[in-house]
Amino acid sequence: MSMCGARAYGFGYDSAHDDYKLVRISQFVDLESEGFASEVKVFSLRANEWRRVEEMNYVLCYMKKNGTLACGALHWVVTKKFKLDEVDQIVSFDLTDENFRELPLPKCLEDQRVQIEVGALGDCVSVTADYHDVRVDVWVMKEYRVKESWFMLFSIARTEVIGSFKYLRPLAYSKSGKEVLLVVDNQRLVWYDLRKKRVKNVKILGMPDLFEAEICLGTLVPVEASRRGYGKKHNLGEENHKKKRDDFLSEGFKLVL
Repeated sequence: MSMCGARAYGFGYDSAHDDYKLVRISQFVDLESEGFASEVKVFSLRANEWRRVEEMNYVLCYMKKNGTLACGALHWVVTKKFKLDEVDQIVSFDLTDENFRELPLPKCLEDQRVQIEVGALGDCVSVTADYHDVRVDVWVMKEYRVKESWFMLFSIARTEVIGSFKYLRPLAYSKSGKEVLLVVDNQRLVWYDLRKKRVKNVKILGMPDLFEAEICLGTLVPVEASRRGYGKKHNLGEENHKKKRDDFLSEGFKLVL
């Protein structure tokens, strides 16, 4: 029996329960039978414990790819079976009810074997559809889970505007909303003008040759567990336990909230 394994994580805030949650998906695939099994666990900061939840009946397309947080849910690109001819889909994990659901794709992507990647632009879910040597389309879902609300934000041909590239991912809108910040080949950042369909490079001193970029929101609110029955009086052991947990979160996860 030939097996391979994958593990993916996701982190987000459950506003309904005022709780921060870490999701871990462990998946094992039998390469001979093309069968797979998965285990999903959620760590609740409020309860300070891991819980096993429903299994994810999909195959992760990108191993070690963190879930994309948008609209109160985490999102991954998946397939229903471990086969090369399977069409990519997006599955979401709602941080409140802790259930998996398929996210409807734009109609033109439903039956196409095109490489897709899920992202977030502003407060909306986005999808980047890569047509290999032809073009890259970027779609945005205006109203969450409403199939008809998908619209194509822009399309870039492989050899036009940016030049030759292998990988492209949108990060954020400009303040005016007229430009989109793009990561190109994990080597450079560019602003894409949606109206003029032109790009300009973003120059940052000390930028490494290869990097990964993520959008983070700053906050002055600390990430603290708030458990029932936790009164004002507590012993030194409880204080030390809380400090160790806070150190683990700040040093182990390197979170920027």
